[in-house]
Amino acid sequence: MSLADQEFSEGYRDGRDPASPEPNDNRSHAYRHSFAVGRAELAGHPLPADRSRREAAEAQSKDAGQ
Repeated sequence: MSLADQEFSEGYRDGRDPASPEPNDNRSHAYRHSFAVGRAELAGHPLPADRSRREAAEAQSKDAGQ
């Protein structure tokens, strides 16, 4: 599993955990994106798939540029 995949996975898992604190700038863009996806699903308002894919691609691009 690539580092980006791990970050997406961890962010989503933490986002689905209501006890997890909101991430800050010490986390990757991939993590923060997936955390938001998990939180949206937890709240019963999942992101539309096309928006999530677009934002995931943007997060990967930002992480690659860091």
